[in-house]
Amino acid sequence: MIHISRERRRFSGLAATTVCAAFLAAACSGPAVHDPTTNPLGGPVPAASPVQASRLASGPSPAGSGRSPRPPASHSAPPATARRTSSPSPSASSSPTTPPGPPSLTSCATSGLRGALGAGTVAAGTFYYPVQLTNASATACTLFGYPGVSVVTGPQGAQIGAIAARIATFSPHLITLAPGATVHASLQMPDPGVVGPSACVPKTVQWLRVYPPGQFDPLYINVPATADPVQICTGSHLDGATPLGIFVVMTGPTGA
Repeated sequence: MIHISRERRRFSGLAATTVCAAFLAAACSGPAVHDPTTNPLGGPVPAASPVQASRLASGPSPAGSGRSPRPPASHSAPPATARRTSSPSPSASSSPTTPPGPPSLTSCATSGLRGALGAGTVAAGTFYYPVQLTNASATACTLFGYPGVSVVTGPQGAQIGAIAARIATFSPHLITLAPGATVHASLQMPDPGVVGPSACVPKTVQWLRVYPPGQFDPLYINVPATADPVQICTGSHLDGATPLGIFVVMTGPTGA
């Protein structure tokens, strides 16, 4: 039997205690491995901010320092000029001396317009009458495209014939109508004397119902009776002629 002295047994126990303590100290002082995304009690993990991301990339803080190490040179703060570019000064973005831009014009409303039918001209068996629209309001407005025109027996009366067909001879363009200014859209009708009374079946025009471009409320134009009245053909045998046609709105009160 091998006898171990009391001093050696005391030394062996002390050495084992020391090794165990050292092992525990190393285990406690080492970096903790923890993935918060796997923690069912931690809930959703928000995305790291740019500052947090740079700290995570630079590694854990030194033990006991309580603060992150200095970021490496590749992650250094941008120069002052870059910061000024990305963050403009409040005075540049909200300067009280900046004049406002010109107000945008709106489409001419029916309530701000006055209508009339100008004197007609004839060419190649066709009459052309300017449907005139005058800005009766105190502000400028715009018109673009075709008006909707039809012949009626009176305001809120029955329609005679078909609605005027759009004639695409000219392309529409935006027209600015100053207060008191007048523009026109030519109304086209075949000459009943050329077409013939049997095919034309003429009806005297006393009222026009006009929808200004882009509007849903009409205005009514009274056509005065004259020795040579305005007449619309209502027959169905016009040999391809358009009984009523309308052109785009153009500048000026007439097409002359």
